[in-house]
Amino acid sequence: MKKYIVGLANLYDGSNKLHIVEANSPIEAMKIVLGLQHEEFSNVEEIQAYAHDGELLISEPMEL
Repeated sequence: MKKYIVGLANLYDGSNKLHIVEANSPIEAMKIVLGLQHEEFSNVEEIQAYAHDGELLISEPMEL
């Protein structure tokens, strides 16, 4: 497993947070931050679009 840092901005309440997670891939890291378990995504852009529909902005994960 690798460590990733992911930024998450909530457009509804104006909060911004950085999350450090352990995951096997950038996609898995983003899913952990968003609390998703069963959804399948093929790339980072799909997750960003999914999050934006829920008034969230999520950064591309950076490996630590």
